[in-house]
Amino acid sequence: MQKSSFLFLLILIGSALLAAYQTTLTDSPNQAMVRAMGLIGFFILCVSLMIGPLVVLNASFFAPLLEPRRAVGIAAFVFAAMHVLLMLGPYFNYTPAALVAFLPLQLGAAMMVLLVALTITSCDWAQKKLGTPVWKTIQRTNYIVFVLSFWHFVLLANGLNADKLNMSEAALILLGVITVILQLVGAWVRHTRGTPEAISGIKA
Repeated sequence: MQKSSFLFLLILIGSALLAAYQTTLTDSPNQAMVRAMGLIGFFILCVSLMIGPLVVLNASFFAPLLEPRRAVGIAAFVFAAMHVLLMLGPYFNYTPAALVAFLPLQLGAAMMVLLVALTITSCDWAQKKLGTPVWKTIQRTNYIVFVLSFWHFVLLANGLNADKLNMSEAALILLGVITVILQLVGAWVRHTRGTPEAISGIKA
C-alpha cells in the first residue's frame, strides 16, 4: 500500500471511530453529529500539521505524504465548516452574530475565517496570482488556526474529569500536544540542519 493511501485510510478509520464514539455519549443525534464534525476536523488538522515535521525528521520515508497534505488540509476545512453549519441551525437559529457570544465561539469564528482563507488559496493558481511571499504568509496562518482550534476545543471539552472521562477528547488533546511537540522538534532540526523550506513541508 502506498503511503498516501495509508494516510487516507488512517484518517478514514480515525474519523469513523470518533463519529461512532460520539453516538454513545448522547441521545441527541444532532448533538452527536455536531461534536463529531468538530472533533474530526481537529483530528484531520493535527494530521496535516504533523506531516511537515515528520518529513524533516525522516524525509526518505515521509516525503510522499507532502503531496496529499493539501487535500488533508481541505478535508479539515470541510468538517470544520459542517460543524459550524450544524451548530448554527438548531443552536443559534442561523444567526451568525451568535457565534461571537462568548470566548469559545469567538475563537471558533476567528479560526473559520482563517481556515476559509487558507482553503481558498490552497491551489497553484492562488500561489501564482498572489506571489510566493504573500501566499506563504497566508499559508503559515495554519499555525494560528491550530492554536485557535485547540483552544476552542479545550474550552468546550466536557468529559475530561475522572467521573466521566471522554476518551475521544482525551485522545485528541494528546494528539494536539504531540502535534505541538513535533512542530517544535521539526523547527529545531530544520534550523540546525539548514533544511530548505520546500523539504521541511512549510509549502502547503
